[in-house]
Amino acid sequence: MFGHLFQEGTFQQRKRKRALFLFILVGGLVLLVGALVLYQTKRQEIRDLSSVSLPEEKKSTEYIKAIFKDPAPTVQIGKDTYTKVDFDYLARVYTGGDTVDTVSEDEQEQIFEVALENALVLKEASNKKLTKVDTALFQPNKDWTSYNKAVEEAKAAIIAQEEQISVAAVFIYFMNQSPPEMGVEKSKPLTKTKMEALRGEMVEGRMTIQQAAEAIKADSSLAEIDPIYKQNSYAEFYNRNKSRQVVGGISSDDNALVWTLPVGSYSPIIIGYEAGNSSTPNEAYWVVVQIVEKKGTKPPYLEWLKGEKEAFYEVHQ
Repeated sequence: MFGHLFQEGTFQQRKRKRALFLFILVGGLVLLVGALVLYQTKRQEIRDLSSVSLPEEKKSTEYIKAIFKDPAPTVQIGKDTYTKVDFDYLARVYTGGDTVDTVSEDEQEQIFEVALENALVLKEASNKKLTKVDTALFQPNKDWTSYNKAVEEAKAAIIAQEEQISVAAVFIYFMNQSPPEMGVEKSKPLTKTKMEALRGEMVEGRMTIQQAAEAIKADSSLAEIDPIYKQNSYAEFYNRNKSRQVVGGISSDDNALVWTLPVGSYSPIIIGYEAGNSSTPNEAYWVVVQIVEKKGTKPPYLEWLKGEKEAFYEVHQ
């Protein structure tokens, strides 16, 4: 008479066992997916860390091959020393290989590029006293937690030395995506006259660039030309380096001109472009730029790194 209770208990136990099994299975799958994501992330880091691949004629490919033909490779890069133990670590982290001698020649070359960048970054930070670099980091068989942290700090310090510019700008569009009803032949000279008047006020010190933006917003006649003229009237661009346009849409010549201007000064009236329906950008707006700040002296990080690598390979051929 108690058989149904026994059967029910067995059924409940089986349900609990199945639930536990499913929990373990799902948990295992989550851990597996996480591990795969981490692995792919680490593989991506080799492309991120080895930021510049030099043209083949500038690389000492044979030099790199010769390093890894040695069963116990040791390389001195500036003050830094890499041995097979260190290269094995990079192989495991960035390629998934067990040791550097079990990966392909292409992967060995990538691994060396990572090591070279690390060493050049620490060398620059140490020589220029940009960060405190413990000389113990340069020893072989590295403490990679400390080493990687030092590289990140040194790289950030180098980037902070880049030549950078910050600007404010006012815009008046004479064509936004499509010609206005009055036609570009009318809107273009009309808006330039308005911008010329505003620039004159700014240059003479009777109006700030922010006040010029407010004057543009207050000019309701511009709605016939650009429905969002108020939103388009003003923008600020901070900490642009020379690898980027200071103001998107202006020509490379005008971008170079902006870099030559002293802090506080105003650019001439510059024409700007936007992407149209064709492959050729369309003339779209007038812009006046004021230089707010300039700082730093170094070229962009990737440009600096490329020069350092080329100098290294010039010696090691």
